[in-house]
Amino acid sequence: MIIRPLEATDEASIREADEVMSPFSFSLDLAPDEPFEQWLQRRSADEMGDVPEGRVPALFRVAEAEGQLLGRVSVRLVLNDWLAKYGGHVGYGVLPQHRRKGVATALLGEALSILHAHDVEQALIVCDDDNEASASVAQAFGGVLAERAVDEGGCPIRHYLVPARPVRIDQ
Repeated sequence: MIIRPLEATDEASIREADEVMSPFSFSLDLAPDEPFEQWLQRRSADEMGDVPEGRVPALFRVAEAEGQLLGRVSVRLVLNDWLAKYGGHVGYGVLPQHRRKGVATALLGEALSILHAHDVEQALIVCDDDNEASASVAQAFGGVLAERAVDEGGCPIRHYLVPARPVRIDQ
C-alpha cells in the first residue's frame, strides 16, 4: 500500500468511490458535472493555503495498492470553529471492500506525520459515537476520548485527542 497525492489519472476511481460511498462524500466536494482538473486545482489551492472563506489549508491523500484505490484522508492543518466542533483535523474514508485491512490505520498514521510536520501537537479526531472502528484506530495511536458531543444533525459524536508524531506503517 502507498499513500500519495492525487493525480489526474485518479478521476475514474474518485468518481466511482463517490458513488460507492454515497451519501458519504469520498471526494468531499466533487460535483458530478465538474471537470476533474478544476477539482484538482481546488485541492492544490487547499494545500497552498489559498482557500475561500470558511475553509482551511488541507492536504488530500489517497491510499492505493496494485493500482486500486483503497481510501483517502483529508488533513486539515488548522481548525476553524466548525472543524473544532464537528470535523477535526483528520477525515478519512475507506472503501467498503478494503475495510478491516489496516487502510484506516495507515491513513491516520500518514495524517499524524503530516500534522507533526506542520507543528500540530495534538490532532483532533471526530467520529460518530457508534463508529467503533474509527474510535479504535484513534485509540491505537494513543488517542484519548476528550469529549462526547452531538453533531449538527443531532447525532452523538466523539472527540479524540491524538498525539501528532511521525508514524511509519509498513504495509
